[in-house]
This record gives sequence, structure tokens and C-alpha cells, in this order.
Amino acid sequence: MLKTFLQLYGTLVVRNLAYSTSTTAMAAHMRAVRIKSFGDPSQLYIEDQEPIPQLASNHDVLLHVAATALNRADTLQRKGGYNPPKGASDILGLEASGVIEKIGSNVQGFKEGDRVMALLAEQGVDIILDPVGGSNVDQNLASIAMDGRWVLYGLMGGPKASNDKFFALMLRKRVQLLSSTLRARSLDYKKDLVDSFENHALEKFVSGEYKPIIDSITTLDGVADAHRRMDANLNSGKIIMKVSDSLLAKDEL
Repeated sequence: MLKTFLQLYGTLVVRNLAYSTSTTAMAAHMRAVRIKSFGDPSQLYIEDQEPIPQLASNHDVLLHVAATALNRADTLQRKGGYNPPKGASDILGLEASGVIEKIGSNVQGFKEGDRVMALLAEQGVDIILDPVGGSNVDQNLASIAMDGRWVLYGLMGGPKASNDKFFALMLRKRVQLLSSTLRARSLDYKKDLVDSFENHALEKFVSGEYKPIIDSITTLDGVADAHRRMDANLNSGKIIMKVSDSLLAKDEL
């Protein structure tokens, strides 16, 4: 059972989402997913001699990764459409679970050896959480209620709305259109978001009230096929890639 939730790029920063498979804290290199050039999944490759990063500040931790999951942002970054924020690693990957291998002196609530997870669409009548954008505009306009809220946080279906009555329909239903991204937000914002998630949901995952939806499980070497599956919108749930079997508990995956 994972001890708690650790936020990527938050006050507690995971620096090796390169999917480390080192077996000791003294190892010098790890495996990482790299991109030859922006394009299709054939441009991905595994770098076996990626240097293990050092803690950049006393607020950081180093995570020995056991498993990762493919994120839509990974496919966009592979295509050149979602660059990392200034100062962030350009290694592909946003999600991971594993064991804290090294910890900064200012990090609170965690210790070396803790098992953690790191970051990190549902539609209803009153609120729509929309990661798709363009291709879903007509469906969303038809589904949303009067005074509904439409939260746009992705453009998997393109950046353009082809409906020439878009604004008229928005006004007619008094729709509140909100937009948000996560990667470039401030550390304080991300920390508050993680605290909210941990307070509301984490224990429900532990108790079994909430269950993660897993589409498929592969290994890190299957990263290109995982990207192809997500590009084709074939997945329903998370695509998990195992990195280190030795770090996975018997009841995981």
C-alpha cells in the first residue's frame, strides 16, 4: 500500500521520472524514455545510460521508480506540442510510483524508503470536464445545462470550434467557460491541489471505495506501442508500464 501522494513539480519534487531501474542508491545511471525527434511513436527509444539526477534543492526527493503510466501530455510532448516548463526535465514522463531513495533536508512528511506515487473525463449536466476541445464542441453544447460550467483542460480533439453558432449557444445557456492547465502552474497551486486530493480521495483508494481503472499493463520497453494505443484512442483507463518488478508489492498490478 502506498504511504501517501507525492506531487510532481510541487513542494516535493520528483526528479527522476526517467523511470529509474537502478538497484542501489549508488548507481550512476538509469533507464529513460527519450525522443529522437518530434513525431510518431517510432521516434521513442530507451536510453540505458541516462545519468541519475541530483537533488536540485533541499525541497526535492529522488524517486526509484517501480512503475509509470502514460499520460496524454506525454503524447503531446512527443509530437512537439507540449514543452516542459522552464527548469523542468525534458525526459518524457509525468507519472510514477516507487520508493524514495534520497530526500532533501527541508522535505516534511516523507523519509527514505517510503513508497509513494507521483504526478499526476467525466461529463455531467451541470459541469463538463473537457480534455478534448474542438471535436467535442457540438456534443458539449447539446449536453450542458443552463448556467452550466464547462472546464477545458486539453485539446486532444483540436484547438478550433467549427460550430459558427458557438457564442450564441454559449450565451443562450449562460455557460461559464473556464480553462486550466497544470504543468505550468505555480508550486503553491500544485501543492494545494495535491493536499485537496489527498484529503478527499486517497483513503478511499486505500479502502477500496475508489478503484483505479487500468486499461493495460506492459513494460517500459513497450512505450512506443503504449503511445500508439493512446494516439488511436483505444485505451479506457490508465496504460501502466512496469519499470522495476523488485519494487512492486505482490498485491500491486
